Amino acid sequence: MFKKKILRKNIKARKQSLISPYKPKAPINTFKRTLQLFLQALLANSFYITVVITLILLAFIGYNFWKNRESTIVTNIESLDTVVGLPFNIPAFKDSTFAFSNLSDNDYVKKMISYNISCYKIPFTYTFSDVKEFYSTLLPQNGWILIGEATYSDKENEVGIYYWNEELNIGLRIYTIARDVWYETLNREDTESMLATRKQLRAKMKQIIGSLHGDSLPESYPFSLKYSFQYELKEKNIQGFPSPAFSLEGRADKIEVIPFRWAPNIALDQAIPLYIQEEFADRNEVPSILGTHTQIYHDISYIVSTILINEKSYYVASFVHPGQNIIYIISGLESDPALFEFVIENMTVR
Repeated sequence: MFKKKILRKNIKARKQSLISPYKPKAPINTFKRTLQLFLQALLANSFYITVVITLILLAFIGYNFWKNRESTIVTNIESLDTVVGLPFNIPAFKDSTFAFSNLSDNDYVKKMISYNISCYKIPFTYTFSDVKEFYSTLLPQNGWILIGEATYSDKENEVGIYYWNEELNIGLRIYTIARDVWYETLNREDTESMLATRKQLRAKMKQIIGSLHGDSLPESYPFSLKYSFQYELKEKNIQGFPSPAFSLEGRADKIEVIPFRWAPNIALDQAIPLYIQEEFADRNEVPSILGTHTQIYHDISYIVSTILINEKSYYVASFVHPGQNIIYIISGLESDPALFEFVIENMTVR
């Protein structure tokens, strides 16, 4: 009897379960669960997650910087100053400044401008490639035709980009020295040849100076150099240094190589201003240093400065002899530029 009651109860409960509505489990909140997993991973690997997020942010910032920078290379032309010293109006590169604004009353600067030559300093955020891009867009829109470009490896033409304007009947050369941008007007022949004649004349003069039929520096000198018999070698002992100063002297010019300071005592970039100050200490006027750049030949790194004396420009260089640890001055204050270039391009350390 008892078993029958239990059986009937089970059958009744089964029937009720069959006719009762289905009650599903509470749905899982997917977003909440994903957020929990992300926070757990972040806590467990906080260092790596931080690195990844930082890299993503830096990439985003860098992309926006270069995008904005590219869009501002060519900007509103009306807002730019025109290049000083040219007989026609072209805009100066964005945010660039006239290199000799503090020497505007100087006779040499005035003479340079009268020759239709100008120089501008550009911000460090830009390179000469940006300058080329700027003018490659701007100049053709204003009647200028690109003639060509010569790089530093070009042995036939002077470095620079060359444009010609038929309406103005004038050429324009734009080039760079030590990040400064230089402008120079040219006639048709020089523009179309990209100053090949000038390059050849200077190369010929260097070849004459370095004639193999000339002489060489003595073995006792810390440098090696062959030079033309047209130059006379003279030397002068400088107290406190193991090697003498020497000069190559021709009929109209001379160049000097002088041991100046022991390298630990002063910085290399201080040598030329100090040399000029000492050299002209007894004179009324100290020459102006117009510009400085670096050149490397035969593993020697030269700091080269342009010096203005009586409306003429000369060159002086400083470098460190690696074996002696001595700062040397190459003084071209009385030399032709070709002689100065010949010495720094051909002199080697023994």
